[in-house]
Order: sequence, then structure tokens, then C-alpha cells
Amino acid sequence: MRIGLLLTALALMVSVLAAQERQDPYSLAAVRASLSDRSRGIGVGPVESQILRLGDGCAIALLKILKPRDLTDPQMIKNFLPMLRDSFSYPKIIQMQDNKTPNVTLFLLGYLYEKVREESVRVEISSTIEFIQKQTAPEVSSPGK
Repeated sequence: MRIGLLLTALALMVSVLAAQERQDPYSLAAVRASLSDRSRGIGVGPVESQILRLGDGCAIALLKILKPRDLTDPQMIKNFLPMLRDSFSYPKIIQMQDNKTPNVTLFLLGYLYEKVREESVRVEISSTIEFIQKQTAPEVSSPGK
């Protein structure tokens, strides 16, 4: 009986998550929630597990959410840079294959680097670019393997 109940609960949870993805294909709700948490000083909130699986989708969602003036606001950038970093922290768990390649993310970061004048923020942007490039670089196998 317990196993049946557990399986029913698991099936329900999977169907709810699938429905949420269909209703929010860009994960805007998760990205908004994470951005809100970070702007209030909450580094890790309940939506972070979703952010970890977004990859390039995180940058796409940020571009859909943020206003152009937000993209040059140093505090806003400091709030969302960790989200971009987190979204590529574990590339193997990124859900969508297309989001494993950081094309939009690197474009966004390059844009930010060009537009922002505050040197400390530019350093953080550069660090984020380097991290994401390292995380997404093709694995090189050694000749002995």
C-alpha cells in the first residue's frame, strides 16, 4: 500500500512538473524568483535546482525579463551574474541539449562587458565568461584512454 501511494505521488509530481514546463517554456517564473531572492540577499533559494538545469536558457529568460536599463545597472548585474554561473555549474544536468552551448549567455556577457563602466563589475563579468567557457569546453581525452 505504501509503495502504491508513493508511486502515485511520484507520478503526480512528474505530471505537475511537465505541465509547468509546457506553461512556462522559458522558465521565466524560476528565473524571476531567483532574481528576486538574490536582490533581497538570499543567495540560494528553492528555485536554484531549476536554475542549475537551464544553461543558456537562463540568459534567454533574463533577456525576456529585464528592461534594457537593467542591463547596465551594476547592482542588477551583480544579482544575476551568479545565476548565469550557476546555470553552467553542472553542464551534464542541463535539460535541453541546445542550452548546453552558451551562445546567448556569452553574447549577453560580452554586451554587458562593453556597456558597463564600473571596473569591479567588469572583472566579475570576465570571471563569469572564463568560468562558463571552461565549464562548456569540449572534453579532451588522453591518448591512453
